[in-house]
Amino acid sequence: MDILISATASSHIVVKKINMPKLHKNLYALDLALPRDIDPELGTDEHVFLYDIDNLKKTSEENELLRRT
Repeated sequence: MDILISATASSHIVVKKINMPKLHKNLYALDLALPRDIDPELGTDEHVFLYDIDNLKKTSEENELLRRT
C-alpha cells in the first residue's frame, strides 16, 4: 500500500505501529479521525509520512495567509 486514509468514529487507536509490517517504501498516512485512529508512533518510521487533521488545518491557514499577501 502507498496511502492509508483513516476516518472512523472509534474511540481508540485502530492502526497500531506494532501491527504494521516492516516498510521498505514510503507510506503516506492521513488520519482524519478525532480522536486519532493511527498510532502517532507510526510517524517515527523513516518511511511513514503521517498527517492528521491538525496538520491540515495548519497548512490551510498558512496557505490562506500567503494568498492574502
